[in-house]
Amino acid sequence: MTSVRHIALTPARAKDVPALARLWHAAWHVAHSAHMPPEHLAKRRPDYFEQMMAEDWAYARLCRTRGDVAGFVMAYEGWVDQLFVAPDLRGRGLGSLLLRDAEHRLRAAGVATGRIDVLAANRPARAFYAHHGWQLHGPAPYPPGGDARLRSVVYIKRLNPKGALVTIR
Repeated sequence: MTSVRHIALTPARAKDVPALARLWHAAWHVAHSAHMPPEHLAKRRPDYFEQMMAEDWAYARLCRTRGDVAGFVMAYEGWVDQLFVAPDLRGRGLGSLLLRDAEHRLRAAGVATGRIDVLAANRPARAFYAHHGWQLHGPAPYPPGGDARLRSVVYIKRLNPKGALVTIR
């Protein structure tokens, strides 16, 4: 595989939507199958990810290996919203590369404190963000009630040393 140092990150384009949706579907199921209710997993079919990506692709940046989409990250309005790497490429530094890019873009947009919403049960993702300096801020204020397996926590990271930490309500 090409060294992570030599992988370019590029803005997603509308024509990337099908490939991004396929990657998102595969990576999401690998990341969440151990802790999501089966009925919730069943709702996350390829068409779900295609529709979501068709709505949000403009927020995504992606990386490619050998011409194929290898991972992507979405970042906007102070949030790192989605970060996924192709299942067969996990553990090679692509997620770190994508996260650093999202942090850079948020910082450049003047965001003082970045936020990430992570499923509380997703221990690997929580460890990944903590490893990169993100700090547990507390439970996400949504969804109220509901299935405890779907509860999220918020991680924050000060991106601009002069900015104040945010309070999330």
